[in-house]
Amino acid sequence: MLIVQILFLCCFFYLAYYFAHLLFFTISGLFYKGVPAAGNENLQARKTLVLVPAYKEDVVILQTARQAIEQDYPSDKFEVWVIADSLKQETIQKLREVPVRVVEVKFEKSLKSKSLNVALNQAKGQAFQSVVILDADNLITPGCLTLFNRALHYYQAVQGHRVPKNLTTGTATLDGMTEEINNHIFRKGYRFAGLSSALSGSGMAFHFDLFTEIMSGVESTVEDRYLEMHLLERKIITHYEDDARVLDEKVTEVSSMKNQRSRWIAGHLEALKLYGKKAPGQLLKGNFDFFMKFIQLTMVPRSILMALAFLTFVLALITLNPLNIILWIGVMLGIFTSMFFCLPSELRGSKALKAFASMPGAVFGVLSNGKRWIKTTEFYHTPHGSVAEDTEKNNS
Repeated sequence: MLIVQILFLCCFFYLAYYFAHLLFFTISGLFYKGVPAAGNENLQARKTLVLVPAYKEDVVILQTARQAIEQDYPSDKFEVWVIADSLKQETIQKLREVPVRVVEVKFEKSLKSKSLNVALNQAKGQAFQSVVILDADNLITPGCLTLFNRALHYYQAVQGHRVPKNLTTGTATLDGMTEEINNHIFRKGYRFAGLSSALSGSGMAFHFDLFTEIMSGVESTVEDRYLEMHLLERKIITHYEDDARVLDEKVTEVSSMKNQRSRWIAGHLEALKLYGKKAPGQLLKGNFDFFMKFIQLTMVPRSILMALAFLTFVLALITLNPLNIILWIGVMLGIFTSMFFCLPSELRGSKALKAFASMPGAVFGVLSNGKRWIKTTEFYHTPHGSVAEDTEKNNS
């Protein structure tokens, strides 16, 4: 029984640590304002390259390209390039009629980072000042390029606000809720506290030369983690532009979420190892922002958090100690309350209940897929616009 009590206390203190982190940055996020709009009306429009890597995304890429090209930004100041990896020739022809530039690529082992580097190399010498990265399923809303342009006059890296474009199933709603919680805590909350925003992998903008330089050394399935690490090592703040909204398709099936989250966890574990090696040295150099990213990575993803919470509850029952059960109830209420206040109003109420109903299946699916957590060299592509099984082709 002593061993069970020790296990319970270890799990409980970890959950309490998790709650303290969430609570602090949840409250911080409530006060985040972003870059003031006043006085920024006459900022010069930077020449911007919009890059859209697309691997087997024939279903959604045309809509994404058409929406991107219609931005209310000076037409001579931006170009949209679609990086076509394994797209059908008829899709490529239609893209050229949009019109956008199509960069065709072919790799033995496809990676998003490889696709980006091919396009960036072709763009050198064309006087681009900024680059915006979208996923093939992203719909960029009106005014986004203007907002990114404004922020890039003050910062070298900017993360936009990815919002769900489809809430058709409980799984999609759960995916969207997770994104919004991350937006509030790790973007709004971190920025209000003076720390860098977390990157999402798309809906982000950078100074062109900086992004090209960093990406040239990156060849990974978790390129956003490496990009984030290099920015933090250089003490470059990543800003969060809440009003720059990019619609992002959420997974609608548990099977897709299982593979997607397993890939994310693999990337999380890889990043934790990388940051863990460098965090003490960076802290000694006064790089608190880098160290806080390491602290963030010590918090398990929420799918594993639910499993850990259940285990802690079982241990509390086994100890037959009413105080243990009260402690567990208290910390779990705190965690869920913090998460609730991170959600926008449209994701509360009946939609939240629908999402919670799908949570057990999603958590079980991710846990049952544990063997993929250590396969950081593999990327499990998530198809968009239609229900399909994930493949083991390495790209995004």
